[in-house]
Amino acid sequence: MIVDDQKHREADLLARIEKIQHVLRHKARPEGYILLKKDVIIPQLERALEKVREGSHGECDDCPEAIPERRLKASPGAIRCLSCQTKFEKSRAVS
Repeated sequence: MIVDDQKHREADLLARIEKIQHVLRHKARPEGYILLKKDVIIPQLERALEKVREGSHGECDDCPEAIPERRLKASPGAIRCLSCQTKFEKSRAVS
């Protein structure tokens, strides 16, 4: 069951990455949200994919807390718990 779940998550993350890369390849002038996906979301999805392959998907990158399954279902590329993600986003906004 765990292996099936891992394969499903891996396939889902790969599909999301490929979809974004497809748009970037075929869009003459990517702007705004598409560039955000390229610069922020693809690396996050790739990190989540690494975590799936390592068997650590669902563990926060920044603290010892687990990422709730509900959050992972809503955002499969999540690599931080909600608290750490909020801190991360605030720190990026200040920079």
